[in-house]
Amino acid sequence: MTTTAVPADDVSIEAVAKELVAFRSVLRAQGRLVLGGRVVLLGDDDDAVVVARALLAIGVQELTLAAADPALRDAAAQLLGDRSSRDVTVATGPELLAQWQSAHGVVDARPVSEAGGLPIDRSLLAPGAWVVCCRRASAGAPLLVAEG
Repeated sequence: MTTTAVPADDVSIEAVAKELVAFRSVLRAQGRLVLGGRVVLLGDDDDAVVVARALLAIGVQELTLAAADPALRDAAAQLLGDRSSRDVTVATGPELLAQWQSAHGVVDARPVSEAGGLPIDRSLLAPGAWVVCCRRASAGAPLLVAEG
């Protein structure tokens, strides 16, 4: 029997996707309607890219990357790759507010050092929208998902 080496990023993406699916199951078990077609992702580092790829892997159709870094427009194009049926955008300011208000959920993948509350008031989210955090407890630790 031979094994195929899987790149570290693919392993990380798969692990985060499993965490997100498990968390979605927990929310559903609590009786919450958990739609995931439109998601806003907070964060602009390598971990956020892993989370973005995981979200696309589990079927998110519209992913908005909320970050001020214009270089993320290139990252969005790379994330889209061969997923031409998906919508991956970068938004800030009024554009982000519009996406925020229509999102099914928000994933906060900012590092602990940058996470100091949500950038837009949670009350402006659509009714039933969920918020989760996906970050490392410490450097080198795996990315973990928890309710935000």
